[in-house]
This record gives sequence, C-alpha cells and structure tokens, in this order.
Amino acid sequence: MKNATLVTLKDSQGEYEAISVQYQVGDFITKLTVPLTQVSSEKMTGKEVGGTTYYMVAGCEMKCTSESGCGTCTQEVIERCKTQKCTCSSVGGTCTGSVIFPE
Repeated sequence: MKNATLVTLKDSQGEYEAISVQYQVGDFITKLTVPLTQVSSEKMTGKEVGGTTYYMVAGCEMKCTSESGCGTCTQEVIERCKTQKCTCSSVGGTCTGSVIFPE
C-alpha cells in the first residue's frame, strides 16, 4: 500500500473527506477511495467535546483497477458511493471501476 492520504472532495452533496489509497497486486494497480462521514462528538462520546472531529466510513469503497496494457488509472469521483470515472494513463489500455458496499 502506498500514497495513503486524507483528501477533501466535492460532489453535488457538498464537500466531504475521504481516504485515498493506491496499492498493487501483481501487475494490477488499484486506486481506492473511501468516503467518510463526519459524526458529532456527542454521538461518539455521549457529550459534546470541543475541538475533536470524528469520522466514520460513509458506506462504500470506490475502486479503479488497471487492466492489461494500462500503467495506472486516474480516478475521478463524481458522486460519492454512486458514480466515478476511471481513465487509463496509457493509450489502448483500460481501467475497471467498481463501487463496493460492505455487507
């Protein structure tokens, strides 16, 4: 796993935080984005805590995986947990996109 970062993204629902990670399995490189939802400190601790921000996973994982002939994919999240665009950096290569909801 490499390039794990906390990023701020924006969609039609507004700005939100997400974890962005890149990892490699064999020849395939995957870019993974996990949208986060901010939760009030009162819900987490039972009381309001000043200056502390809590996050939880928003309910999905969004992936773009390079296929044969593609070096890496560019991932553009259009709507969290719904729509994304996966573009291959190599001419003639392809990327596969998926949105996964945990059971």
